[in-house]
Amino acid sequence: MSRIATLHGRTTCLLLLIVWIVITPRQAAARQEESASEVVFEGESVETTEANGIKTRMLVNANFQQGDTYLRADRARQEGSGDYIFTGNVRIIERGDTVYADVVRYNSETKVGRASGNVSMSDGSVILQSTSATYYADEKRTVFDSRVQYADSSTVLTSDSGTYLSDEAQANFYGGTHLRQKDLYLEADSINYARETDIMLAGGNVFVERTDEEVDSLTTKRSNWFGAGGEILGFSDTSDRSILFSDHIYYDGAVDSSWISGNVFLLRLQADSTATDSLMVKSRAMILTRGEEGDQVIAIDSVIV
Repeated sequence: MSRIATLHGRTTCLLLLIVWIVITPRQAAARQEESASEVVFEGESVETTEANGIKTRMLVNANFQQGDTYLRADRARQEGSGDYIFTGNVRIIERGDTVYADVVRYNSETKVGRASGNVSMSDGSVILQSTSATYYADEKRTVFDSRVQYADSSTVLTSDSGTYLSDEAQANFYGGTHLRQKDLYLEADSINYARETDIMLAGGNVFVERTDEEVDSLTTKRSNWFGAGGEILGFSDTSDRSILFSDHIYYDGAVDSSWISGNVFLLRLQADSTATDSLMVKSRAMILTRGEEGDQVIAIDSVIV
């Protein structure tokens, strides 16, 4: 009997241990989730204003915290249903991201901040500027619904609207997009650019101008190459450069190669003190690779040289 009792006691202890192991992580996760949802909202003082008979109480030098999300502003007020209004030198700080704006409406339930005014966003390596943006804290995603400019140490990218993914260091821009580097100018309907991998995908009415040497600026635009009847006018000067038209282009900076498709038209000009040499290639697809021994052009399908 004593052996049976001892065995039963050990079994009970084992079951309790298993239950403790199963329940404890769940409890810890629940406490962590609850902590991430808790809101701290405070300020140095309270300012009361009245307009049209309505009194408004604002916190001065307001501080807001919810998990890893912090907001700072000259003034702020709580409007109910999880909505907070921040005005004046507003900053949203979230795990390396900082969004600056004149006004931010932040909802603590959705963890979404809608910024307006002079909006800029930076993660330490990139600066994006616009007049309005929506920041999704949990996803570290910023959506710009008005004209936006992206700038890092080597690239300036502008468009009518776009999205920046901070964790992926990727800009997805749409509508009237322009990308500029010292030796490259690109226009397209849309451009997706990943900074860390140096991969770019451009689509729709793609136009590329590239020089052999770095220059301060490239001013040629796609519209400068077409006449009134839609015909290509040709090179505007005699400097060494390449001009490319296509529907789509995928560029991999790690190997300095481009995969191009859809009505590809390449114009290449090289000049020296005695003569100018030009090359024109049309095809359905093309692979362009730059190397120490020069450029390699592989034209595919319906090729005309």
